[in-house]
Amino acid sequence: MEQIQSPEKKSPIEVVGAVIFDRKSDSILVGQRAKGKRFPLKWEFIGGKVEKGESPNQAVVRELREEVGLEIQPKGLMTKVKHDYGEEVGMIELHFIQCEPVGNVILKRFDREIYNDIRWIKITEVSGLDWIEADKDFANQLAIIVTTPAHSDN
Repeated sequence: MEQIQSPEKKSPIEVVGAVIFDRKSDSILVGQRAKGKRFPLKWEFIGGKVEKGESPNQAVVRELREEVGLEIQPKGLMTKVKHDYGEEVGMIELHFIQCEPVGNVILKRFDREIYNDIRWIKITEVSGLDWIEADKDFANQLAIIVTTPAHSDN
């Protein structure tokens, strides 16, 4: 009898998303994926893949610099989620990292092949966006946490 080998389980692709919150305006910085990208026009926390030999914190700094020309300082991991995008992409492990901008935030320069739009959105508008699947639950949870009275006067 021939033995059937089970396919090797691949490690999830490590990905980062920057959570940048502006308390003065109760807004978060988000990006809308470009039309030519996988999952076109879906909203996400700006970030990307962690490269070999790179930590998630290093990756988020590099991705924000490359994709939107923004210098940031990682402040800590908020949470990690795993999401399976099926055969085409596979399983990802997404690190949501709280970050603070370094210096002034100027959103004039961003890579239009990656993002259609980059903007600050009010935390109350989060649920109205068409989020990419891996970011959706976290975005909605963040909106609830930030708008609860115990957190809103910080």
